Amino acid sequence: MTRRWWRRTSVSVGLVALVGGLLAGCGYGSDHESNSGEHAAHYGYGSTDGPSHWASLDPAYAECADGRRQSPIDLAGGSSATLEPIRFTYHPSEVEVDNNGHDLEANYEPGSAIIIAGARSGLERFHFHAPSEHQVNGKVFPLEIHFVYPDPGGHTTVLGVLIRQGRANPAFEPLIHALPKHARQQLPIHGGLNPTSLMSPHPQSAHRWSYSGSLTTPPCTEGISWQLFRQPVELSREQIAAFTDIYDHNARPIQSLNGRRLLHSP
Repeated sequence: MTRRWWRRTSVSVGLVALVGGLLAGCGYGSDHESNSGEHAAHYGYGSTDGPSHWASLDPAYAECADGRRQSPIDLAGGSSATLEPIRFTYHPSEVEVDNNGHDLEANYEPGSAIIIAGARSGLERFHFHAPSEHQVNGKVFPLEIHFVYPDPGGHTTVLGVLIRQGRANPAFEPLIHALPKHARQQLPIHGGLNPTSLMSPHPQSAHRWSYSGSLTTPPCTEGISWQLFRQPVELSREQIAAFTDIYDHNARPIQSLNGRRLLHSP
């Protein structure tokens, strides 16, 4: 997940919102993330700053190596369960896409939200990983989208959407036209964008997986409620290339389930 979110997220105590420039970014973490008044270390996906080195880059990243409930995972097996439906409320918003140097993320104004079992969480942003971070029985997808919903109590839900190659998807065209190709560049999506248009059809009742995991980038904080739609969304080869021509290797490897319960709707 994506860095600018973690400017508002606590590294040490759950996911408590901070005031001012303290990742997200399914997406999470930041080159300028605050840690006891000091700047957290830069991380990446290369041979010296990639996932296998994250824990050694900064003491704040220790959970990337020591955590037992880490993400992503292989979505294989699991138990059938009746999962609470997701209710979506969308508030028209100016949307800006940020190339933050690690991924592409779209930032929303307050107002749009999900409600699960009566608990409301506001959409803060969504971002992309290529290839997909989660796998399905070992299958890797070209892209994965993470929609990040923190709630006022300091908990965060992330909705995951897997992308497969297929037919062109008109709903993605406004977003594709707004993709900034250069790091630290931001571009607006003219007319805004309803996030549910980028998800599986009928997302409020769509079949999904559910498990408790972590951020997929430093500081790899645990306690994230993951909800991943089982039906991938189709994009054409050209639409997928619009994303992967900018970032094609920003995915953390699969982590062990370590006895956690993976649930899926029947």
